[in-house]
Amino acid sequence: MSGLPFSWHRALCAAVLPLAALLSACSPDYNWRELTVADGQVQAIFPARASTESRDLPLGDQKITFSLTTATVGDALFAVGYAPLPPAAQGAPGMPRQLGETLVRSLYANLGVEPPLPLPAFGDDIRITGRSGVAGRAPPWLLARVWVTERALIEVVAMGTAESLSPEHAAEFVRAASIKR
Repeated sequence: MSGLPFSWHRALCAAVLPLAALLSACSPDYNWRELTVADGQVQAIFPARASTESRDLPLGDQKITFSLTTATVGDALFAVGYAPLPPAAQGAPGMPRQLGETLVRSLYANLGVEPPLPLPAFGDDIRITGRSGVAGRAPPWLLARVWVTERALIEVVAMGTAESLSPEHAAEFVRAASIKR
């Protein structure tokens, strides 16, 4: 030991170790900022500068305009997706739910995993670990939530590997997102 009495050593460790753990969680790569995204429908915090792209995508037998606001930190991706429901889907009983379930299934499909039955409920955490990564790399994993409102589909996703995305950073991003009503 360092020559300090044992009780002092224990007290010093008790004070320094939590501080070291706290500082290691504050990576300089993560510069959290609060943004309103998804046409003003979602309040989220992003760990870096975010950008938004929109494109038309098929979802089931519907074509929707999907906007994705993303930020990356290293190889980790943080995203909020938003798609206003087509007018035909807004008035059709069960159609918003069906489109939402298609969106949830696509999260599993993107990682090559069979979705569970029943599917996770809208608004619940969805954690998926993909198949083995490429030659020695860890498999991809994600933490997400999907919501279906009367007029839109919304998803919040943090995705990376065990090396690029900690469960704490993923949870911080996903659980901080809220729908503005």
